[in-house]
Amino acid sequence: MKTIVEKYQQFLYELLAKDAEGQFVLDDWQTLYDLLFGLFAESRLLHAEVDTLIELLERENVRRRMELAERLSLFMPALLERSFMYINTLEKDVPPFAVASNLFYAYWTFASYANYQNNLLPVEEELLGKFCYFLKHNRFYRLNLNYQWLSGANLRKAHLKNALLSNTLLSKSNLIDADLRSADLTEANLEGSNLSGALLSNALLERAFLGGAVLFNADLRHVDLRTAMIQEVEWMGANLNHAIFTGQILKGVNWSLTSLVEAQVMDCDLAGANLMRADLQHCNFTGSVLSDVNFSQANLQTSILYRTQLERADFYKANLQDADLRQSDVRGTLFKSAIFKNTLMDNRIYDYAQSQGAVIQ
Repeated sequence: MKTIVEKYQQFLYELLAKDAEGQFVLDDWQTLYDLLFGLFAESRLLHAEVDTLIELLERENVRRRMELAERLSLFMPALLERSFMYINTLEKDVPPFAVASNLFYAYWTFASYANYQNNLLPVEEELLGKFCYFLKHNRFYRLNLNYQWLSGANLRKAHLKNALLSNTLLSKSNLIDADLRSADLTEANLEGSNLSGALLSNALLERAFLGGAVLFNADLRHVDLRTAMIQEVEWMGANLNHAIFTGQILKGVNWSLTSLVEAQVMDCDLAGANLMRADLQHCNFTGSVLSDVNFSQANLQTSILYRTQLERADFYKANLQDADLRQSDVRGTLFKSAIFKNTLMDNRIYDYAQSQGAVIQ
């Protein structure tokens, strides 16, 4: 049985070999399929084998890698049209879809890691759908989708955990219930995409564009959103525990029923935001503009509202136990039935809250 290094060498040799006239010897998709089949059909690439393939590809000079990626992309439409299944698939004891997945994974690992900032995917909706089908029904180690165009793609419940999606075009894509935990979405375009129920904890979203995205009930725990474009995002029910929003402009944001436990929302502008019934325990709002915010029935226990602008904010029945309201501007703020217990606040705030009908224990 060949080692992964020997398979790598044979694959590159046969794919890039030229005749005496300088023409590529391998010039049709069937021959490429037979080559892939002979080397990779038996079993899925092991993690160690993938690591080795990537290391070998990264050692190649840029010109050779670009040539490899270009060659492979030429045959992608034909291979996807057949879903990486051909007559040879029937010759193996391995189930046909498993063979197809093995070949797809090997093919895409070579193509994506040889690629240099180019889109390799076909624009045809049907072919793109077949590409995404593999992502929805397999868990691929070190999946690389950097710079790919997946706009409008159906990636519902796709397995993209730890995937590389930097600079990837995902606008208006369906990512409902997709697994994007710890994925690298640096500078990805997610404009108008539907991420309802998606798992995004620990994902990298530096300078990502999420304008108009839907994140209903999505899990964004431990996500740093300081540099992300997050205007007009729909957040209702999202889990934003430990998320970082420092410095963001979030005027009018709807965070009702969301969880922001221990989130960092310092120096933000949330004027007119809706945080009704949100879980804001230990949330740090230091220095933020919170004027006209609806905090009614929110849980603000142990939250930090130090030096915030709270003009006309509504804390009806909010829980402010052990919260810090010192040096905040509470002109016109409503505290009716708000619960104060061991709350840190200036005397003027104490007197004002009492006059507003707060429950001070």
